[in-house]
Amino acid sequence: MKKGLLSIKLLICLLGAVWSAAALKLYFAIEKDTEPLQFLLREGNPLFWLLPILLLTFLYWKRKAFCWKSCVPAMLLTMLYTAGTILDYKSFAPVGNYAKLMVCMIPGTLLFFDTVIGFLLSFQPKEEAYGKVFSVYQKSPVLITMGVLLLFWSPWLIFYFPGTLPFDGNFQLNMYFGLIPFTGHHPPLSTYLMGWLITLGQALGSASIGIFLHTAIQTLLLSFSMALVIRCFFRFGISKWMIAVTVLFFGLFPFFPIYAQAFMKDTVFTALFLLYTLLLMAFFKEKQSTIPCIAFFFTALLLMLFRNNGMFVVLFTAVGCLFIKTTGKKQWIFISALAIAINFGINNFLWPSLGIGEGSKGEILSIPLQQTARYVKEYEEEITPEEQKEISKVLEYEGLGERYNPFLADPVKNTYIKDASGKDLIDFFQVWFRLYQKHPSVFWASFGDSTYPYWYPAVRGEPLLAFQLYPYNQGESAVTANHTIDAFSSLRKKIREGLKSLAQTKGINLIFRPGLYFWCLVLLAWRMVIQKKGKQLILLIPCATIWLTNIASPVSGSTRYTLPIMITLPLLIGILVWKRSVFPKE
Repeated sequence: MKKGLLSIKLLICLLGAVWSAAALKLYFAIEKDTEPLQFLLREGNPLFWLLPILLLTFLYWKRKAFCWKSCVPAMLLTMLYTAGTILDYKSFAPVGNYAKLMVCMIPGTLLFFDTVIGFLLSFQPKEEAYGKVFSVYQKSPVLITMGVLLLFWSPWLIFYFPGTLPFDGNFQLNMYFGLIPFTGHHPPLSTYLMGWLITLGQALGSASIGIFLHTAIQTLLLSFSMALVIRCFFRFGISKWMIAVTVLFFGLFPFFPIYAQAFMKDTVFTALFLLYTLLLMAFFKEKQSTIPCIAFFFTALLLMLFRNNGMFVVLFTAVGCLFIKTTGKKQWIFISALAIAINFGINNFLWPSLGIGEGSKGEILSIPLQQTARYVKEYEEEITPEEQKEISKVLEYEGLGERYNPFLADPVKNTYIKDASGKDLIDFFQVWFRLYQKHPSVFWASFGDSTYPYWYPAVRGEPLLAFQLYPYNQGESAVTANHTIDAFSSLRKKIREGLKSLAQTKGINLIFRPGLYFWCLVLLAWRMVIQKKGKQLILLIPCATIWLTNIASPVSGSTRYTLPIMITLPLLIGILVWKRSVFPKE
């Protein structure tokens, strides 16, 4: 494309994006019964932008050859962006004409995405020498990277010493010490690890010592897994700029040190997830010896034992391997099957033999339970006594509508009837389907509200991050500990305020939003498709599985649930985008 035409195209996209954004803001200021165009004209807003945009759009498509490679993902992201914007501003409330909003948004947004995606898909990094500094770095990438990361994270580790105790961590300790029943609601292995370390700390003089030991273990494991990414980059000649950006992202992105010092299961799971993806890459490249096979077995097993959705990661990745031809395929599938079988035995035989109860089935039914609660809230008068009876066998019907929170399923799913039988669930879903047929929009509205932060990167609300930064106990606590040093209390408050401000800063706020990382996965997958490297899509299955389980999760837009994708994305970008592919040619 000629330079002049490229400049025109960029100008068109810029004007289109500005126009769409302006139209969006104006739309939500319009009175319900007022025509948008009349409002724009009466208020003196730049209505004349409409004609230039339409003209430039025509010239754009006339002078630029149609390129489906960029247009297809651009249309997908435009639809997601438009739908997400509607949900974010009005949460499916019955206001205005959404068709007019879409007409306002789509032209400029589509042009903008088409240009940006076209550039990203055509990007081909250049091969370059590392130079003196990176040559020294290359000799000891693991130790140097761990040292750099610990230096970056040290303010968080010091100011929040010995580590914070969020709700989930406290909940697991209450189970371990018998304050509440010990169930599989949280993976028992992680609960045992927490309990053992606290017990050791108490034997040494304080539960705070146990919290610090847990913080130290997961901090070292997290930094070690990140350091292996850098070693992988060096081994396969990835650009020094990609290496530098990755180290800075790992070191400066606040979520990583926040979770490194938080007493909860997710940090260890995130580190294991990154190790799992690195091993997947190694098996994809070539058949492995005994030691990597043993390492993969324990990584896969621990991944499943430290968070319940880890089983889906291992299972779906193994199934994906069935459809590709690669040297390490049989090894990977066999070891995965063995790990899944042992995990099944542990969950169904070992834990019950130790008196650990089964977790609530409501955990995996957040979507239909939320949809039912929203229907009760909006159309309770239409529900028959028989339907109420069937619902009450699965959920506490009294006050169900009042408990509905579109962004958090816990108030609803926590009323799940533990003794509900299989027949009760069948009857419930029959009622659920009948209600859906009456008012399907209610069900789609509930689904949209609970999921859109996972696929829409411009969410206005604050990410769910603050509770990891200070002790958070609800009700009784089995453990008494001095979670942080009092001398830093005022500084910690400033850190929380600064982090909240940073997460709301235009532009920067995008990296705090789970939806951005989903878009990156979509573009990476599309790049592999158009470059005819379909086998390499196997590397995206673990992250795609995490995203799907997030969609079904009880929390809308949880950064904690998205952390495995955040930490793995630099590895995927470095390997899948750079010219020096680590894989055999397809």
